Amino acid sequence: MMRPTTMLLSIGGLALASASEEGTTLTIAVGLQTGFFQTGKDIGEMNAHDYRPGEFVTNDFIYEGLVAWDPDDATGLDGITGNMDDFIKGSLAESWSTNYDAAVADSSTKFEITFNLRAGVTFHDGEAWNAAACKANIDQIMGGDGSSGGVKAMMGMHDWLGFTQNLDGWSVVDDMTFKLTFTTFYEGALRELSTIRPFRFVSPLVLPDMSAGELSHNRWRGSYARYFPHGCGPPQNADWQQGDPDCYVMRGISAPIGTGPYKVVHKSLLNAAGETQTLLAADFNASCYERETCTYDNDMWVSEVKFEKFAAHRSSPIYDNVVLRAYNTHDDVKAALQNGTLDVAYGVNTLMPSAFVALASAEEGAGLVAHKATHDINTRLIVLNSGGRLNTLDLRKLVMGILEAGRQMLYDGELSEEEPMDTLFDPSMPHCAVLSTLSSSAAVAATKSASVTTASITQPLRFLYKYDVPHEAMVASWVISTLYTAGVDVVPMPVTKAVYNNMHCSYLTKPTSEGGFGYYWYSYDQHGGNLSEANGLYPDDNYMSWDIAFSETWGPPYDPTSKLWDMTHGQMSGWCSQEADAPAVSNMESMTLADFATKVRALSNEPDLTTREGLYTEVLTTLHDEAIFLPLTARRQTAVTSTKVAGFEFGWSEFDLPLANLHPASDSDDMDAGVIAAIAIGAGMGALLCGLLIFTCMLISKEKRGAPMFTSMDIADAKPQA
Repeated sequence: MMRPTTMLLSIGGLALASASEEGTTLTIAVGLQTGFFQTGKDIGEMNAHDYRPGEFVTNDFIYEGLVAWDPDDATGLDGITGNMDDFIKGSLAESWSTNYDAAVADSSTKFEITFNLRAGVTFHDGEAWNAAACKANIDQIMGGDGSSGGVKAMMGMHDWLGFTQNLDGWSVVDDMTFKLTFTTFYEGALRELSTIRPFRFVSPLVLPDMSAGELSHNRWRGSYARYFPHGCGPPQNADWQQGDPDCYVMRGISAPIGTGPYKVVHKSLLNAAGETQTLLAADFNASCYERETCTYDNDMWVSEVKFEKFAAHRSSPIYDNVVLRAYNTHDDVKAALQNGTLDVAYGVNTLMPSAFVALASAEEGAGLVAHKATHDINTRLIVLNSGGRLNTLDLRKLVMGILEAGRQMLYDGELSEEEPMDTLFDPSMPHCAVLSTLSSSAAVAATKSASVTTASITQPLRFLYKYDVPHEAMVASWVISTLYTAGVDVVPMPVTKAVYNNMHCSYLTKPTSEGGFGYYWYSYDQHGGNLSEANGLYPDDNYMSWDIAFSETWGPPYDPTSKLWDMTHGQMSGWCSQEADAPAVSNMESMTLADFATKVRALSNEPDLTTREGLYTEVLTTLHDEAIFLPLTARRQTAVTSTKVAGFEFGWSEFDLPLANLHPASDSDDMDAGVIAAIAIGAGMGALLCGLLIFTCMLISKEKRGAPMFTSMDIADAKPQA
């Protein structure tokens, strides 16, 4: 997999801007998990160990892990393809070694990874990074002291990662050497350590006191009580004893302090009356502590978040300050780019597709550069629920065939800037090569029994999607109209992200006599859902509350290992996945859910490469043949930057913006095919400039005719495409 680069989309600027004093502050708008940083939304308390409402993208500015995903190097540290370090590079660890040979030769020998930590690193508060700091963080994340077979009170919190379920212990070897011990070989360990959370590291000085039974998390998953287990708190209760290793209070961290290139300073608050307030980083935890949302006095919301560079960071960031700004609408983001008050809009959710196309033209994008990555960040999917009303393989093939035949409408319109996709994961990801050998979605659908027709669908299909995420609402209208035109009734179920998550949490429990699913089913009712039989939402004998859902894979480093593991949630753990994929595989015809879960959870425990790839092939082929997932597109990250900003690169994921690479533009900045800068228009450019201008005019003309001008090309051999 090549380093994320950009495609040439525009020649918008008239000249490269020179650096100025104003250039020491960079103003950005970013995509969040729920859309974009919009007025009324928040980025949370910025706790590296916790989950919602913390946002990936801002946590990534502040915190680092032991290792990081490396799209440049498919072979990893050992230089050999097919091993556990593929696509992995050092971060807070410079290198590592394992006892693979000994652990494989003797099953009684536990698998170990020993990390040589990076020297000379400090946290933002000056505290040293070392093995003791590493252990203090993992103690908090896992809820234990690292002793082999010891207490891991938070193991269930992170059960979406196989890493946490196979981890046996962790220990300090010496000041700069740290060791992880696993109950058995776990091949996915390094990839899962490279995720944005929870294994990122905060200063030991901001961690709560574990000896007093306090942990760095803010809450148990799903807003459960602060005390774990639930029967052991609060502290004044007789059954709670300070220091009991099985009883903890969720306390959070006292300030968001990491080792990353930028440190957060404050949030700027605003309300409708125009009143303002500054909330220092040390107060973030308190404002986000009570619920999975952050609340402020006087009906205030976050208008800006300020970050300062951490000059001691090895990447030597250039911009002194980074300001993350909230906007009311996508149109406001576009206007801010055009009037020069916004320097970078990063992420597919920050602009509507039509606005991105417009800003890729010289007419609307003067002084701006539109970038589109050439690598996939993940896959957009339509999920057909085997546990719902599409509970037979032929019914799913029927619906898949109808939607597959109509995908071109999306490719010509709403998803025109993305790559058509016919596989669940990117075949270039580890363990995914088999996907390029499987039949197309059309071929799978074509094997449907002729006796199954639209008349075989006797109840409306319930379509679940998040209405407040731009692409989802538009794709939803396409799904509903395409199926309706084919004679299939569809009931839309537009929900927020929180409700969407909750809808996937009771799929192994049949309806009660009242027709409900307990808390999680009724959570939809509380948010405006109607449970009447008339509109088709009432649970039926298939005991599922939806039949079709919009979903996405997670991209690297999660795909496929972590994503597959997450699909086994309901069968193998006490918590739910909160993703549509998990309930969707609950009623497959060729493999029981129990067998599926067992096979998936054994994938990373198989030490032999050939055998392991065979297991992945079996699992991925089964999911493909069961007609559960209809891929739509491989999502491609987009961004628009001011010509005042140079050094732009895409990160490896949707929520990875490499801030430290950015710097104020100057006349000496190089222009190459990988990182597109604005092209100065002036005398002396000769034939090359004429050719580029002609090409640009052709693209603009094409865009004005309604055709998107996204073409995969290098600047050196760019040719217009029909």
